[in-house]
Amino acid sequence: MTYAEYVGMHLNNARIRMQRAVAVLAGTAAASSLEPLDEAWGDAIADDKAEAAEIVYEANRARFMAKTRLKKTGMG
Repeated sequence: MTYAEYVGMHLNNARIRMQRAVAVLAGTAAASSLEPLDEAWGDAIADDKAEAAEIVYEANRARFMAKTRLKKTGMG
C-alpha cells in the first residue's frame, strides 16, 4: 500500500463510520414504523428484482395489517 492510499483510507475512516451509523438509524426507523417500505429496502437484501418486489410486498402487507389492527383497537 502506498502512502497516498494509506492517507486516503485514514481520511475516509470517519465517513465510513458515519455510513454505518446512518444504515443502523435507517433500519431502526423502518423497524419502529408502520409506514410502507420502498423498493430500495427489498433491493438491498434480494438477489434479483422479482425477489425484491416480493419482499417489499410482504413487508408492506404485514405493516398494513398491523396498522389496521391498531386502528380497530383505537390505538392507531
